[in-house]
This record gives sequence, structure tokens and C-alpha cells, in this order.
Amino acid sequence: MKLTLYYRPGTCALASFLALEEAGADYDAVDVTDRPDLLASLNPRGKVPVLEVDGHTLRENVAILSFVARRYPAASLLPQDPFEEAQCLSTAAWFASTLHIDYRRFLKPAVYSPEHAARQAISAEGALQYSRDLDELDRQLRGKTWLHGEQRSIADFYGLVFVDWAHRSALYDPGWTGIGQWAERLRQRSAVARVLKIMGSPLVAGDKKC
Repeated sequence: MKLTLYYRPGTCALASFLALEEAGADYDAVDVTDRPDLLASLNPRGKVPVLEVDGHTLRENVAILSFVARRYPAASLLPQDPFEEAQCLSTAAWFASTLHIDYRRFLKPAVYSPEHAARQAISAEGALQYSRDLDELDRQLRGKTWLHGEQRSIADFYGLVFVDWAHRSALYDPGWTGIGQWAERLRQRSAVARVLKIMGSPLVAGDKKC
């Protein structure tokens, strides 16, 4: 099976990149930052990640993460208990449908309004809600090693995207001790450290800001 991940640094493609690396998959990774024509041919929506599987394209993190977890069951990227598995997928869906959207409102308010004053309000509200989202994530993580079950899962890799973004945008709250300890556990994993370095993340191992 030939796998190729198309990504851009600093994007949510980090989640799928982490899952592939942690699974020990044999894959190629292609940065499409300066290749808009290639990205458009793979995804008319113009977004990453895109995973090419034997010439067929798979889009959206939730789908790619689920595929990787099932394609490499020995990596145990999903909980074995069916209910815990559903909870893990529920968390991934929350990341995609809520945290990603709130951050987008903060970062790209022009997408939502042509009016300058409205954009300022949209961005401020996005930042506020994003902080509330991460407050919730922090509460979920307090006293836990991983988000779901006894091992790291696709939900942990996806969640790290939003901590990465909080650091990139100076939205990170050092009071998020649950997030900080969890992020430290993740970034000490060799597979995670390799991908964070490639993606130019502020969460590279040794950074003590979390």
C-alpha cells in the first residue's frame, strides 16, 4: 500500500502526520505550501491534510485518523472498548466542529464578514470561545494520562493541534496544568518529536512553555 500525506506546516495536518508516524506507517510526506496547483488537484476545497492511498484521496482529519488507526491496529490508536472508541471519535468530532471553527473565527474573521468592525468583534469572540474550549479540554485532562483509555489515541494527536495553535497565537494559558502535563508526555515520544520538528511547532521537545 502506497501512502502519501500532503500537508502544510502550522496546520491541523499535524494530527494525521502524528498518527502516521506513531503507527510506524511507511508513507511519504509532501509539503504543498508552494504547490497550490497540486493541492487543488487533490482537494478542491484547498485544504490539508490529504492522504493519498494507492492513488485514491482521503480528506479531513477525522476520516484520516480513523483510517490510520484501523489500518495499523497493532499501534492501538483507538481504545479497544467499543464505548471508549465511540467517545474517542466523539472528542475528535468536537475538535473538528468546534475548536477548529472557533480558532478560525479568531484567525480569519474576514471569512465571516467584509466589515472591518465586525471582523474585530468576530476575532475577539473567537479568541474568547477558543480559550473556553481549551479550559474544557484542560478539565478533561486533569488527573488523566491520556484523553481516552490507558494509551494515547488519535484524540490525543488531534488535541495537540490546538495547543500548538494556542502557542503560535499567544493564546496559551500557563494555568492549563492538565494540558501542560499531557502535552509534555506527548512531545517526549520520539515519533511526536520528529513530526513537531518537521512542522516547526513551538511544542518541540525541550520547550518548557507548556
